[in-house]
Amino acid sequence: TYKTILTGRFTKIAGISTITIHARLWATDNNASFEAILSVDIGGQSNTVASVTSATPSWVTTSTIDVSSLTNGTAYDITVQLKNENAGRTSYCSGVTLVGS
Repeated sequence: TYKTILTGRFTKIAGISTITIHARLWATDNNASFEAILSVDIGGQSNTVASVTSATPSWVTTSTIDVSSLTNGTAYDITVQLKNENAGRTSYCSGVTLVGS
């Protein structure tokens, strides 16, 4: 199951339609079935990124969240959660950057 590792607020600004997730993730093992998975939810819009098969910290392939349907000027909750795809393993995250465009 996911564990919440970070919460925050995002105020929707005109001209921002996507949020790109950048994360530095790794797991306790480099087995492909033990990937660290990070989920980011902004005002009910969400996406995930996953670690590469690595037991060392690595910046992962980015993904985006479509926030174009959110209302300009409104503040929304941000929830960042982490899990391992195998319930018996541990995942790690040492950095998360969310970039609006």
